[in-house]
Amino acid sequence: AVHFNVVSRPNVLVKTAHVIKERGELSEAKQLQLDFWTEFRDLLLEKNVLPSAQTPGPRYWFDVALGKRGVYLSNIANTTEGRLGIRVYLQHENADNLLAELESQKNEIESELNEELQWNPNPDHTHKVIALYRDVELADRAKWPEYLEWMVDRVAKFRSTFGPRVKQLP
Repeated sequence: AVHFNVVSRPNVLVKTAHVIKERGELSEAKQLQLDFWTEFRDLLLEKNVLPSAQTPGPRYWFDVALGKRGVYLSNIANTTEGRLGIRVYLQHENADNLLAELESQKNEIESELNEELQWNPNPDHTHKVIALYRDVELADRAKWPEYLEWMVDRVAKFRSTFGPRVKQLP
């Protein structure tokens, strides 16, 4: 039988070009988000925060796995409201119970992160979030290095703080 070994796969630029081709021409906001997430992904990998990361897309979010199905870090770049954020996103069928379990450790989590978080700011939604936001001027690309460092630093801290806890959730 013939056995094939994959020697190379499409790189991020090829995948991104394919996404753009499928969706047509991008609006200014979508292009901004695509460029921001591309730089964000590159910095995450350069600083070894993640061993691998998703292909950036022209959208307001960029997700990072946390080790449990339905629970992940959802990073956001909201061009309309002018804010960046990092959220522990509980899209799990048991989201209410998972949130309660994590919230029982609120003081320790916030102490480890040295941040005060928003715990479930939208209680009526079925999906639950634990969030940290920052106001930004995303259109000002000169400020991106500061914003990207802030985001990458928070992803590293959130992964080290929430990752072990999420893996232990029932």
